[in-house]
Amino acid sequence: MDETVTETKEHRLGDLSVRYYGPALEINHSLNARVLAPALLDLADAIEAAKSEVSPDSEIELRVEATEVGSFDLMMFLQAVGQFSTTAPGQGLAYLTAIGGVGFLTILIGAFKFVSNRFKQGEGTIEKKEPAEDDGTTFTDEKVTVKYPDGQTVTYFRTSIRIANNRRFVNSTGKALAGPSGQDGVDGAELAGAGELINVDQRTARTMADWTPEENIVRQTDTELTVQPLDAHFEPGKKWHVTVGGETKYTVDIEDEEFLQSIENGKRIGKKDIFVVMLHTVSSIGKDGKLKSRHTITKVRKHIPVEETEQGEFEFHE
Repeated sequence: MDETVTETKEHRLGDLSVRYYGPALEINHSLNARVLAPALLDLADAIEAAKSEVSPDSEIELRVEATEVGSFDLMMFLQAVGQFSTTAPGQGLAYLTAIGGVGFLTILIGAFKFVSNRFKQGEGTIEKKEPAEDDGTTFTDEKVTVKYPDGQTVTYFRTSIRIANNRRFVNSTGKALAGPSGQDGVDGAELAGAGELINVDQRTARTMADWTPEENIVRQTDTELTVQPLDAHFEPGKKWHVTVGGETKYTVDIEDEEFLQSIENGKRIGKKDIFVVMLHTVSSIGKDGKLKSRHTITKVRKHIPVEETEQGEFEFHE
């Protein structure tokens, strides 16, 4: 009986590392596995979304290679796997990097960088486009120079920008970085690869995780409300919960920098204190087709302390 053995080849597409940082990790260099595991799955999902924009038929795996003792750097690499990797299109996914082409990792890191800059600096404007020069031997892609409100200019590959507008890519990347960064004492993460280092702080990661493309937004409103906090987390990027009384509750982000600074300067808040706030609500269509809402307190207009000696105060974490 003849047996046909099919050889499965693999092509390494590049190395990627993620370093979570903050005072908690400087002490014990550890993260809860229940937090880290979903983050790795979200990062793999982001890479799957990027791949779908570049080469939908290919198979790419994100593999964890090593974790250095005494730190929390996740060393990973991207691998093209399966029979498709042996075909001309599959091998082309590496973009003939060895002879000067643009590698998939370069495109991926560019997408991470574009997304990070969008949320840190605001939407940029296209200053210049450089058409691709195809010499028939390497993969080429148009280069686009983007100018940001602060005057900085950054050049990206067109494919990186296309990936960065993929909602699944943006949301999954944000979740991958915001999950561990949401823990006490973890301030953010650094992505490194293809000679680039991208720093994503906790608040930026959370904004990425919640991002909704303009075409999915149904309505935006600003409403003045009187609320009481049910809990309070004043570290950047952490959500807290408020009530307007009865069963009506909101999960909100805080974006009033003046208010947050007053907390850092020692302002105390009682558990029954009342606040008059401006609540910004974005109603949108979710990826599952259902209506969803995101709430943000953009301004704390008034703080009304409740003078009760037994009400207690919230604990604030540095």
